[in-house]
Amino acid sequence: MIFCGESKKYVNMQRILYLTVIFLFLQCDKVDENRTIEIKGTKITVEMAVTSLERSKGLSHRDSLARDHGMFFVFPDEDRRVFWMYGCRFSIDLAFIDGFGTIREIVTMEKEPVNRPIDSLKLYPSKSFSIKYALEMPAGWFEEHEIRAGNQIKYLP
Repeated sequence: MIFCGESKKYVNMQRILYLTVIFLFLQCDKVDENRTIEIKGTKITVEMAVTSLERSKGLSHRDSLARDHGMFFVFPDEDRRVFWMYGCRFSIDLAFIDGFGTIREIVTMEKEPVNRPIDSLKLYPSKSFSIKYALEMPAGWFEEHEIRAGNQIKYLP
C-alpha cells in the first residue's frame, strides 16, 4: 500500500532525477567555445579548457589538431602546473604562461601508448609557480613560428 506522502516524495525524486539528467546532457552537448589569440603576429584559434573536467580531458582521444589551432587552459589561480599525455595520439608542444600573458617556458610532450595506465605516464611540471594559463599546440609549432619563452600572448580570454 502506498500513502499519498510517499507518492509525492517519489514524484519529486523523479523530477529531480529528470532535471539532473537534462542538465548533464546539456553540459555534455555544449558546443566547444573557440577564441582567437595572437603570438608574434600569428593568430591561433584555441579551444578553451576552463573547468577542471575540461582541463583534465585536454586533447585526450584526438588524432590531431587543425593548422594554427590549439587548446588554451585557464586556471583559477597562479601556481605550478603539471600536465600528462593521457590518451593523446600525437605529440604536443606545451607553453606555460603567467598571469600577464608571458610565455615562461615551452616543453614538448611525447605521445604515450594510448592504453598506458595514468599512474605510469610521464609528468610535465612547470618550473615556475606563477602559471595561470597553458597552451597546447602540435609538436614543433612553436619552433616553426620562432616563438620562445618571453613572448607575449595577445587577446587573453
